[in-house]
Amino acid sequence: MARTDAVSDDDLLRLIDEEIAGGISFENDLTLNGERRSRTSSTKGDRETALEYFDGVVRDLPAETGRSQVVSRDVSDIIGTMLPGLMRVFDGSDRVAVYSPARPGDEKSADQATDYVNHVWANDCDGYLILLTWIMDALQVRNGIVKAYWDPTPETEAEQFTGLSDEQLVILFDDPDVEVVGYAERPQMVQDPATGQSVPLPLHDVKIRRRTSSGRLVIENVPPEDFGISRRGKSVDTARCVWHRTKLTRSDLLKQGYKRDLVWSLPASDGAPSETVDREQDAGVGAEGSGANTEIDIVEAYVFADCDGDGIAESRKVVTAGGAGGRKLLKNEEWSDDRPFADLTPQVVPHRWMGRSIADDVMDLMRVKTSLWRGVLDNTYAQNRPQREAVQDDIINPDEVLNPTFGGVIRVKKAGAVRDVVTPQIADKILVAIQAVDGIAQRRTGVSGATASLDATALEPQTATAEQLEHDASYARVELIARNMAKLGVKKLFSKILRIIVRNQDRPRTIRLRDQWVEFDPRAWNASMDVEVNIGMGTGSRERDLTMLAGVAARQEKIIQTLGPDNPVVTPSMYVKTLHKMVEASGLKAPETYFADVSDEDFAKWMASRPQQQDPRAQAEVAKIQAQVQGNQQKIAAQVEGDRTRAEAHIQVERERMVSEEALERDRLERDFALRREEMGLEAQLKGTEILAGMHSPAQTDIPRQG
Repeated sequence: MARTDAVSDDDLLRLIDEEIAGGISFENDLTLNGERRSRTSSTKGDRETALEYFDGVVRDLPAETGRSQVVSRDVSDIIGTMLPGLMRVFDGSDRVAVYSPARPGDEKSADQATDYVNHVWANDCDGYLILLTWIMDALQVRNGIVKAYWDPTPETEAEQFTGLSDEQLVILFDDPDVEVVGYAERPQMVQDPATGQSVPLPLHDVKIRRRTSSGRLVIENVPPEDFGISRRGKSVDTARCVWHRTKLTRSDLLKQGYKRDLVWSLPASDGAPSETVDREQDAGVGAEGSGANTEIDIVEAYVFADCDGDGIAESRKVVTAGGAGGRKLLKNEEWSDDRPFADLTPQVVPHRWMGRSIADDVMDLMRVKTSLWRGVLDNTYAQNRPQREAVQDDIINPDEVLNPTFGGVIRVKKAGAVRDVVTPQIADKILVAIQAVDGIAQRRTGVSGATASLDATALEPQTATAEQLEHDASYARVELIARNMAKLGVKKLFSKILRIIVRNQDRPRTIRLRDQWVEFDPRAWNASMDVEVNIGMGTGSRERDLTMLAGVAARQEKIIQTLGPDNPVVTPSMYVKTLHKMVEASGLKAPETYFADVSDEDFAKWMASRPQQQDPRAQAEVAKIQAQVQGNQQKIAAQVEGDRTRAEAHIQVERERMVSEEALERDRLERDFALRREEMGLEAQLKGTEILAGMHSPAQTDIPRQG
């Protein structure tokens, strides 16, 4: 029974047209309240508006003639403040991503894949620029897009050989990676050892092109306006259709293998879309090219469609040329690999692919601050050059009032004929409002003085804990943005990079890694290994990272000193990892150049081999250290003896002083006692005299005598 429900080529082209017309892109996007909005010539898209705000162009708040035209650059300022921290989070280490085993036996492959993929990312693909552009796109226009794919174009090197023998020529020609591009044979006269006569010996001069690889990994940023996704799509990998629009010349299409007749029948591009004009230097100047350089509108789409009529929509790669309604199908093939796109967004919007950008959070506040700053400056200008009230009949020359000069004289007939109209000072009140708007921006974005740099209040008395709490509270939102990008964007990209390399690189490659030449053969690796993005500690402060790591290292060292190096709590590899983290947190690359990457097994072997080692230099070093220790001990003993002697002398002096003071005190007490005794004797005599005197007083005569 014949199948009649298969999607034909014409149906597929109509499907692509419908998806592009109704899908979500940055040319035909969603407004912030979720309504559909198609761009017209009089309506700017959110992407273009966000980019203009980033450049300080606020078209929806035009300045009045003769008034302040200042524009607050909040979108640019906040993104510029966030970007260095985000780049340090992702690019602060040599390893942006780390692969981990997915099954037993993957351990060695995971380590090799981590080293190789990070090397390819940083050196072959210019990963820093890719990451910088990717994050910038996301912060400005909601979603950043990158495309990772394998370019099958062979890489070759030109070489030239002269004077090859027949045997050498055969060996060279037998190499499947060698293509001969030039050949010349010339005779050379040599002496025959058997006959002694000169005979001609053919020598060969060859120019070759040697294939060094069968292709390469390509990672490129996709301009957001050139990417689109199905309207109901929630992710790049599961959406019904995603597409990438670009322009290729007829020459480019011929290099990709398309037939000449087909390429020259394709319609030329009708010019750059209005969304892309602002990216082009000298847009609209010069010709679009002619002949082989004529540009063609190309759409590379990945769509689910039932082209084989089995009732199940399979993933397909479709390449078309031309515009809507006039597209021509260049390629339609089943696609079993990953879709080559990866995206990231600062803020995830649930149940929607398109997220929110920093520009979305700040543009309305930027308009408010622009208006407020214009008010501040207009008020200041009005105070510096106020309006004047003048009595016309009392002015000798009215032109001196109408066209005043700095420091000039206004001649009047009567005093008070000209006076300034006082403008009230309101700039201070507007500045308070600006500070309030800044507070709203800080709460929305997490960017404040605490997360940016040292502000004016940082030198005020404040505890370290309070300062750190303020920093952490402000940085939490920025940290969330970094984690969103790492978990939802960078992780997926590196998963796809690994699968692309494993499936396409067909030969080993030798690279220089940590000052050693290492050969990597990805064909034996597990393409489904897990990956984690190395986003650092997330504290937002390099100084705090180092402080925390220093505390961890100190505790590890104490445990090692207490329990020994073979303890089960802190293994040598754990301690080495801490040291590596400290090197990375300080901003240095290649921590292995400072501390060797030692495994627990290597450490155990080293410990076992130590007793058998009899290194004379080590023994001499030990003897030197022992001599130094002995000399230090003698110095310490002499110092202790000197201290003891000085202490005894001091004690003797103190003892003599105390004896002398005791004798003086005893003499003083004896003198005081003798003096007191004399005083008491005198007092007794005086008392006796008084008693005798009383006995002979007249009162005693009245007492009858006893007979």
